[in-house]
Parts: sequence; C-alpha cells; structure tokens
Amino acid sequence: MGTPVATETLVNRCPATSIQSFPLGCESRPTEQQYETVYDPSISPLDFTWATEQVDLINNTSKTFIHWRNNKYTNVSVQITRNQHSGWLTDPTRATQNTADFVMVFQSASDVISYRYIVLIVPLISITQSPTGAPRFLLHLQDPSRTEKYTLRTMFPEESTTMFANYTTCLRGYSSMKTPEYVTVFLSVEGLEVSSELMGQIKSSRNVQNFPTFAAPFMTRIDATTTTSVTSGTTGKPFIQYIQTTDQLLNYTNAGKQYVDASRIVREDSLDAYQCVPLDPDQNIQDGKIKVDLETGEVLSDVIAERAAVRAADSTKGSMEPGRLEKYMGTAIGIVLAVIFFSLIVYFLWNWIRTATGNAAVPAVTALGVGAASAGISESWAQSIPKYGLLILVGGFGGFLIGAMLS
Repeated sequence: MGTPVATETLVNRCPATSIQSFPLGCESRPTEQQYETVYDPSISPLDFTWATEQVDLINNTSKTFIHWRNNKYTNVSVQITRNQHSGWLTDPTRATQNTADFVMVFQSASDVISYRYIVLIVPLISITQSPTGAPRFLLHLQDPSRTEKYTLRTMFPEESTTMFANYTTCLRGYSSMKTPEYVTVFLSVEGLEVSSELMGQIKSSRNVQNFPTFAAPFMTRIDATTTTSVTSGTTGKPFIQYIQTTDQLLNYTNAGKQYVDASRIVREDSLDAYQCVPLDPDQNIQDGKIKVDLETGEVLSDVIAERAAVRAADSTKGSMEPGRLEKYMGTAIGIVLAVIFFSLIVYFLWNWIRTATGNAAVPAVTALGVGAASAGISESWAQSIPKYGLLILVGGFGGFLIGAMLS
C-alpha cells in the first residue's frame, strides 16, 4: 500500500461502531474507581528515546522517538494547545485549573500497520505556587535564547506509574486503502502542575491571548461534523467498552519487554538521545527504584567527543614520559656500582686472606660461627668471582636497558 496521492478522495472504511472523532469527550467526569474498572494490564509500555535538544516548534519536530509493539514511531509534532481534555481529569478543582494541554504526536514510517499514529496528551494544571512547575521545555518557550539542554520527559508526570486513559480513533482512508488506519491516544488523567505565571509569560512572549487549537496531519481525515463522547451508561459509546487505562505507559524499564522483536536485538540510536547522569545510590535509589534528574549530566555524544580528544592527545606522546629513561639509567648505574663495589671487596678480601694464611684453605663461617677445613672456600672458586660477577653484571644491565626501552 503506497502513499496516497492528493487527487484521491477520502473514503470512510471505519467500522460503524468505532470512534471516529478527535478529541474524544466524556459525557460525565470519570471517577478513579471507573478508571480502575477498565484497567488493562495488556497495554504495553512505550520505549522512549528522549532527545536532548531544543525542539523545533516552527516545524514541530524533534529527534525523540518511541518503540511500541515492534514498531518505531518518530515524533512529528510537539504542541502546547488550548485545553480540550479537562473532562477527563478526576479532580474537579484541577479541571478548572487546566488552561492548556501538552501534546506530542508520533508517526510510524510503515504503511502496513493499523496503528499509524500515537498521540500523548498531558493536561497542564496552572498553579500559582508550584514547586515543580517550570520544566525546561516551558522555560525555552518563554525565552528561546536559553541554551540549556533538556528532554521532553519533564513534560510528563514524574511518577512513572501515573495513570493514562487510552482510546483509539479510526481515520477516514483513501480509495486505494484496503484497511483503515487508527490513532491511538494516551491521555494523562492526573495532568502536570505548572506555574501559572510562567504560562502567562509564554503567552506574552508569543503575543497571543490563548494557545492554539490542536493541529496534526491526520486531522484532515477526521470527520469534523462528528463529535463523539463516551457515555456513562450502556447506550451510545459506553465508557466501559471504549476506554482502557494503564499505569505502566511510562514504566518500560520495570514492566519489561512484553514484545520482543529480533530485529531490535541490535538497536541503533543517536548518541544525542542519551545522557550520562551521575548516580548516587544514597540519593537516587529509593524503594528499589532508580530516580535521576534527566536535566543534569552530559550528553553521551559530548562525553565520547571528550574521550576521543584525550586519546588523540595521548597518541601523540612518545613511548616514554620525559625523565623516565634518566630515572631508569640512574637506578641501573647505582646497581652496577653496588655490584662492582661488592665484587672488589670480595676480591681484595680473598687475596688478603690467602696471603695471610699462605694459600691454606680458609674455614667457612657457618651459622654457629664455627667452620671446618673441609667446608672452606676453594681458591679456584674465589678466583672465578670477578669473571662470573662481570658476566652477571653485563647481562643484568643489558636486560634492564632492554626492559626500560620497551616500557
């Protein structure tokens, strides 16, 4: 199935009972108990690769991507939009404080899969006093001249087991399509607290009174005349039938790989997608889980570049550090002089003893201080001391020099 041409007309191949609108509304605000009722443990978590870069909001692109059910999805849109999902928040107070939504759209390059798009939505809860309400992404929106690196992970709730609602919207197809394509939507039902002052500054910096309405390429394939809401009863599109929830969407590491793809055993990622963060076991490990601040540390590509520079500098150095050979030579000369001095002492001592005793055998000194004539030192052995000492000296010195040069 190739890419449709612009002259093709849209054909509705969606099942009659499917959801065909976006965004999807709620007839009544769901409760936590209702969300727990439709919990689906089979929903596989998203395997994120977060890019540490400034997001291009003009072209709505970033290098963040995800793997989900053996397919790779690339981020094609990052938006702050006007609030359209307040009705999904379980807390009515937070619903009134929901002034905008953070939305990411991912698209698969494959045209043979049904789930072509993934949409992640996090309602932003504007709080006057919010200690965690200044993610770096929002700070960059407020002041594009900022140079700190950041990841879009900070635009999601910090707790990896936060609850997401999930539903699927069917897209109108083209005449060449045999099967419909779908958008699967994951919506945070708790939202993310942000600073109301910062949100106001973002509007001022962009000279807008309100954030724009959500836009995406697939919206042209949504029937704008159809507005759908799930119902709390059994008629229409019942909540219990069309909605699922999961608290493992952001918990890929702990949840494990539910879908193993042999083609991904060897995975190729951009170095800019990884960040080296110091790990302090006393501070970063809590309740058996590792918690790190992704806004700290260094980008892996920078770390590797620094290591390459150090190795290049090392490769230009000589095989021996300055002064090292002189140190070895000094040690060797000291050893040589010591051996010569010892040999001379032995040689002169022997000559003196032989002269004093008239070539008589000299008793050897034993551990008891008593010697016997039969244990004496022979004249031939004593005469060979200088010869063998010189050979040992020359051989040892030569080996020492060879070892020093090789090191």
